This record gives sequence, structure tokens and C-alpha cells, in this order.
Amino acid sequence: MGLNIPSFFGYYNASTGLLANQMALDTINQNISNVNTPGYSEQRVDQTAGDPYPPASLWNSSKGGQLGQGVQVTGVTRAHSNFLDDQIRQQSSSLNAQQTIQDNLQYAEGIMAEPKSNGAGAAMTDFFTAAQALSTTPDSPATRQQFIQSGQNMLNVFQEEAQQLQNLRNNLVGDPNNSGTLASSQAALTVNDINTQLSEVTDLNSQIESVEAGGAKPNDLLDKRDYLLGQLANKLNISVDYSTTSDQVNVRIGNNYLIKGTKQTDSLNIVTNTGASPTPDDTPALVQLASTSTTINSDITGGKLGGILTVGGNAAGTTTIRSVLGGLDTTFNQLATQINSLQSTGRDLNGNIPSAANSNIFNLAAGTTLSIFRYSINSNLVSDPSLIAAANDDAGAFDGPGDGRNAQAMAALETTNLAGLGNTTLSSYYNSQLSQLGTASKSAQDSTTNLTNVVQQLTQRQQSIQGVNMDEEMVNLLKYQRGFEASAKVMNTLNQTIDTIINKMF
Repeated sequence: MGLNIPSFFGYYNASTGLLANQMALDTINQNISNVNTPGYSEQRVDQTAGDPYPPASLWNSSKGGQLGQGVQVTGVTRAHSNFLDDQIRQQSSSLNAQQTIQDNLQYAEGIMAEPKSNGAGAAMTDFFTAAQALSTTPDSPATRQQFIQSGQNMLNVFQEEAQQLQNLRNNLVGDPNNSGTLASSQAALTVNDINTQLSEVTDLNSQIESVEAGGAKPNDLLDKRDYLLGQLANKLNISVDYSTTSDQVNVRIGNNYLIKGTKQTDSLNIVTNTGASPTPDDTPALVQLASTSTTINSDITGGKLGGILTVGGNAAGTTTIRSVLGGLDTTFNQLATQINSLQSTGRDLNGNIPSAANSNIFNLAAGTTLSIFRYSINSNLVSDPSLIAAANDDAGAFDGPGDGRNAQAMAALETTNLAGLGNTTLSSYYNSQLSQLGTASKSAQDSTTNLTNVVQQLTQRQQSIQGVNMDEEMVNLLKYQRGFEASAKVMNTLNQTIDTIINKMF
């Protein structure tokens, strides 16, 4: 026997074509609308042929063959690669850390830039030139005044550069000696952003679960979450674990979970370091898990926060703002110590060995902060430059006001190898510190350039998979438009056929 075709069977098939093509056109419209939307993944309507009629359970040879029942839309899927997402997050995290380090080291280079007429290097040269002049005319009040003034100017330059470096570091991680500075630091602000984004990811996980429970595919929510995870990775080197049974994700730092599906299991706190190990000077700020107060600085190696903690810290063997500041401090401390030693053992213009109050040219106040911030010029010598010990003390004898041999010894320090500087001269040590800073800055710049290229390549691969291709969308637009028009034509033809059968044949 032939097939027994149900009434209006063709209508059903044509209607499924209309609906499927309409949904495809709507999806293409969505793609085109979001062609420039960050994080958007191209969407496609999945179609399959409808189950044939009659079904296998009712079919027998007497019924003849089977007829298709149009088209069915099985879902709308997004083009996406979790693997590429992971790779981009990892490399972007490293990139942002290096970019942060580079930016701050370059800022430090600007502070320390040499040669410049008003820099620390030039100030030392001027001071030793003044010492040399003093050795030639030690009995000249003007020369003595110039010497003490050049000492004051040199101290001012060193302290100004040191304060700029300290301010730069405080802006990154706060001042451990002033806990009130932490809240406005870049580290604290970044931690706040991280916690906000962790909450947003958790909320999106909940929304995704709700939509999936209703049998739908939350493509746009998945895009938003993946984009947000990328933004989070720019700030922190997170790891993302994908569920094998749903579209849920877990987020962790190291082995510490911050998000498990629809639950935010932890957040981050940042506190001023007041402990003994690591010292506040080495690690001013501690990032901790809010739930346990466990410090996780060692786990934070990437993202903006990782870069901030690195360049704002003082890890051994790493060029940081603190190490640059330390080099500046060591340079001046060694200079002041040697100059003070000579001052205390010489004789002033009147042949007197300096009293305790006048034994230092650079006074060092007691305290725990870096010595560069505690030095001041001896006000007694500023008021009375004759107290400067430019002459030698020859076994208790004074060779007269024209003796400038002690001043000559001060001037000779410019080219003397000092044990406290690793048996190098003051200028050599200072220049080596500048060289280390320049090398570290260049290394960070090279890393940033290389990582930028890697991220761009990965992003291009990602876009080739999930990006909206306008040429492709226009081709599909025409294809599904023609499909819709064809289904509408079939529907119109069926209408005419039925009209003929009903109204003209009987």
C-alpha cells in the first residue's frame, strides 16, 4: 500500500521551516549587533531533520516508506574554546604583572635619571669639588661657606629623590610605619576590585544554573562570565576549574578555592605587616584569605596585584623600588660616615679638635626608618663654617689656618674604594645601582613586549573560533532569508492547492 499522508502534513513541514529560519535570522541579527562587544562569542542555531513519520514503532512494510517531518531546532550554541580561554588568562595574568613592574621601574628611572644637573650624581661631584676648593684655601670664609652649602644641597637632593621613591612605594603597598596609608594604596584598591569581581562571577554562576535548570542554554551569561574571569585574571593569577557535568566553574588561587560553583567560599583581605618574618620593610602589605587570615602572598605571582607586591616588596635578588631606595640610602650613608669620621679627627680654623656637638658634618638622628631620612646638616657648622675641620691633627699639633690636608682627604673620598660599598668608589657604586635599575626595567619591558605578542596571537586564534565574521554573517543572512522565503512560498502554494480542492473541485 502507499503512504497514508495526514491532512495538512505539508503545512506542518513548511511551518517548521519558517520557524527554524526565523530563529537563525534572529541569531544572525544578535551576532551582527554584538560584533564589537568584548567577550561575545558567535552563536549558531543547531538544526536537525524532524523525526520521520510514521515512527519506527508504528511502521510496517504495508505502510510504504517514511516521510520527514520538517526541521527541528535543537538549540543555540556558542563557538567557544575553554582551552584558549585558559591560555589567554594565564598569559594575560603574566603580562599584567610585568606591565605593572615595568611601569613602576620606569617611573623610578625617571626619578633617578642620570646624568642630570640636579641629580644625586651631580650633587656628589659638586660636594667633592667644594671639598677640593676647601683644601686649597681653607682659611677663606667664602670657601668654607660654599663647602657646607654644597653639603646641604647634596643632602637635599638625596632626600628628595629618596622621598619620591618612598612615595612611589607607599602608593603601591602603603607605608608599614603608617597603617593608614594602606587603604588608598594600589594593592588595597586592586584587592577591592578582585573581591567585587569574585562576587559578580558567583552571581553569574547562580544565574547560569537557574537558566540551565529550565532546559535553556545561557550563552550570553556564559560570555559575560568568561569575560569577567578574563578581567579577574588581569588582576590575579587565578585558576579556573570547569565542571564536567554542567557549565559551572570553580575559581582558586593556588590551592585555595575562592568560588565553588554558586558559592563564594572566600575573599581577600589586605593588612599592614606588623610581624617579624617577613619583615614589614621587605613585605609591607599582607594579602590574606578572609576566612582564615592565612597569608597568601607567595601564591600571588601574576596579575596586577602580583606585579604590585613584587615591585613594592623587597625580595632578595630582585630590583624593586625598595632596593633602588636602599642603594640611594647606602650611598649617602657611606659618604656621610666617611666625611664625619674625618671631621671628628681633624682641626678647625682655630686649631681646635671638634667637640662632640661639632664632630659631624651630617648629623644622624635616632630611629628605625632608613638613615637617608634621618640625616640633617649640622646647624652649628652652617652658622659658623670655621668649625669645619679642614686641617690635620698632627700628633696634637696644628699647622695653622692654611692647612687643608683634612679637606683634601675628604675630597679624595670621591675616588677611594670603600669596604662598605664592596670595595668600590661612591660614584661606581651609585652608577651600578642605576645600571641594575635600567637592566631590570629593560628586562620587564622585553617581557611585556613578548607577552603582549603571545596574548595577541592567542586572541587572534580565539577570535577565529568565536569572533563574529561579518562576511560569514552576511552569507548566512542571505541563506536563511532564502530559506524563510522558500518556506513561505511552500505555505502559499499549499494554501492555493487547498483552495482549489475545496472551492473549485466540488
